Amino acid sequence: MGTIDELLKRDWYFQGFNGTPALLYGPMYSMFKDMPNFLGYGYSACIE
Repeated sequence: MGTIDELLKRDWYFQGFNGTPALLYGPMYSMFKDMPNFLGYGYSACIE
């Protein structure tokens, strides 16, 4: 992962939802590991 300055240079898609932070590990892992394999695309960065 890069520095904050590198992250601020990106265009971001903001998504929000009500949830419990302790349960976000599974979806976060899936965004980087499972989505590219199954859908052909995924995320390259995530800030939680």
